[in-house]
Amino acid sequence: MVWPFSKSKPAEAPVEAPVPEVPQFLEDLPPKFNDDAPLSRDSVPKKSTLTQAVATIKRDDFSPSNMMKIPCFREGMMTGLSALGVLGAITFITSKNVRKATNWGMAGFLLGSCVGWEQCRVVRMRSFENVQQAKEVIRNKEK
Repeated sequence: MVWPFSKSKPAEAPVEAPVPEVPQFLEDLPPKFNDDAPLSRDSVPKKSTLTQAVATIKRDDFSPSNMMKIPCFREGMMTGLSALGVLGAITFITSKNVRKATNWGMAGFLLGSCVGWEQCRVVRMRSFENVQQAKEVIRNKEK
């Protein structure tokens, strides 16, 4: 900062390099997989059976790191665990029956997980709709 009555000249501000244009939306990024590649006779998938599908499931698929990659999984689990704790604790305090508290806690976990999952999915769908609307507004402004 330069004081108004100082005799020194103000230092020139450094010139910033131009910032490269960053994609605005996730859909603007290049795809990870090439969906437009032509299919050969050998690459066309044959009808799968349930046993073939079950054979592709690995134990590693259920690791916490892989589960956290599922959209809305974390929110659903956190809501379910909260419901488990609250319902289980309240039922135990009121009835002093461990079995009844456990049953109510598990019911709260299942219901809370479903509610948390669905709430997250609704929020995600609304955000995707907002992105689509924003894209349409940008396209209309360009025209």
